[in-house]
Amino acid sequence: MGVGQKGFTLIEFLVAVVVVGLALGVTIQAVLEQGRATERLAQGGEVALCAQRNMARLMGQPFLAAGVYHGEDVGGVAWRATVRRLSPDPPRDPVARRGGQRRARPTAVLLEISLCAGKKGAGRLCLASQRLAVR
Repeated sequence: MGVGQKGFTLIEFLVAVVVVGLALGVTIQAVLEQGRATERLAQGGEVALCAQRNMARLMGQPFLAAGVYHGEDVGGVAWRATVRRLSPDPPRDPVARRGGQRRARPTAVLLEISLCAGKKGAGRLCLASQRLAVR
């Protein structure tokens, strides 16, 4: 090229292509990460609903025995609930049964529910609740 000519050289063109390629790569990565974040958020909402539903079902039972309960909810969300007595059973009262009816004896109960959803345990959530149960 002579002096005073305008235009791009091959090197300038290659540099421009590399810069545009890098910018496109960063943009594509950002879009993909946004999609993954949206999927995780939706999955987290599903896990939270499952936890709340099972917590309400178990806490609604009048006599909840200590132990481990587990199952699988809609959408393949596996859940596990552990029920522990926080207060010891009161001493046996020989007059506790009158006329075949149970006498109310309050007992503190701790219910912990944990769930696992998705691949490799993604979406873990643990809820804990306490109630005063009648035994």
